[in-house]
Amino acid sequence: MANAIFGRFPSSKLFINLREKESLAYFAHSHIESNKGLLIAMAGIDPNDYDRAIEIIRNQEYALKKGDFTEADVEQGKAMLINLLLEASDTPLGIMDISVQAIDSGLSNRITDRIKRINNITKNDVILAANKWVLDTIYFLNGKA
Repeated sequence: MANAIFGRFPSSKLFINLREKESLAYFAHSHIESNKGLLIAMAGIDPNDYDRAIEIIRNQEYALKKGDFTEADVEQGKAMLINLLLEASDTPLGIMDISVQAIDSGLSNRITDRIKRINNITKNDVILAANKWVLDTIYFLNGKA
């Protein structure tokens, strides 16, 4: 859920702040590599905007960790995640992914159970999850050899 609010969807803080408000990125999003325990944030930016883009990305991370988001953000994240889950359950690859995640997490792969878990997430749960994030590496691909 923290990733849903942070950068997973077009309604996320990264997309809205980095791309829409500041017009610094032609794309901005994040995703979780659950098997590796990684949250990866990405943005397509002009090299001249590097420092400002990093500042905005980090500020959005800090805001999430402090709880600077609304209950409406949580509800929208829930709706987006449930929709993504239902969409995944309609394809063989999605069903496989759901099953693998269930095996990795030790949790049920039943859609109704997953939806119930999503609906039970609170704002405090999001804050606790975000506070587990630790910056490890920043890569900047600039096309120079």
